[in-house]
Amino acid sequence: MASPILFWAISALHLGIGNAASVSHLEPWQIGVGGGAITIHGSGFSEDVFNQFDPVLGNKVWFANELVSIPCQTPINWNFLLENPQDPSTKKITCDLPPRVGNKGSDWFNLILKVDGEDVQNHVAVRYTSWSTPRIKNVVPRYGRVGDKVSLVGKIFTKEYGNSNF
Repeated sequence: MASPILFWAISALHLGIGNAASVSHLEPWQIGVGGGAITIHGSGFSEDVFNQFDPVLGNKVWFANELVSIPCQTPINWNFLLENPQDPSTKKITCDLPPRVGNKGSDWFNLILKVDGEDVQNHVAVRYTSWSTPRIKNVVPRYGRVGDKVSLVGKIFTKEYGNSNF
């Protein structure tokens, strides 16, 4: 009796049944209107983040509201010094969500994810917010020479310090 069960289990593994990708959550779930890095957590993601011979392979990420669809670039090519998000992982995808253009539709953008050409069903979204957008209120001193220290006064949300990605 055990051999038919074993046969079906092995067949399911060969066909990819049970290895479907799934999404558990996003980090962060709110982002400034200037965009930024989004990390998608889950399982079953493709380790082949880019394939020049077969463009279907890999992880393809978009965020969309009812009117606009925005591609999220993966792998990120500007933030490799701190976390190296390009490391292939079957449990995490990090992508660069561009700035929001205009105010079309709602502030909530649902995740659209394809792993190796297959749609991944999920119920996660990111929200563009103006209050999460960095704002510089004052620069002290206003004038100076090259090399002088400058203080920026305002509201900046980041986990990067000393990295000038302007």
